[in-house]
Amino acid sequence: MSNSEDYNQLADKLDEEADALSERGDRVDEHIGEVREDFKRKRADPNVPGATAEWDEPDEDDDSDGDDNGDDQDEDEDEDEDD
Repeated sequence: MSNSEDYNQLADKLDEEADALSERGDRVDEHIGEVREDFKRKRADPNVPGATAEWDEPDEDDDSDGDDNGDDQDEDEDEDEDD
């Protein structure tokens, strides 16, 4: 098999993976919309605890998810390891 054929097969495989990821992304977007609508209904119901109407919705264009997974180590910790 030639390099050209290998590259074409790889390109086809990557196109298929990109399509699959796009479809999964669309499903996630749909799920997010359903969850938002459900939460809005719950906020409108005073019998649902914790879903108050005063709750602030995050901005649509805000990419921060508030998740602090500890990726940002303190520089002092790195220096202690060198000792």
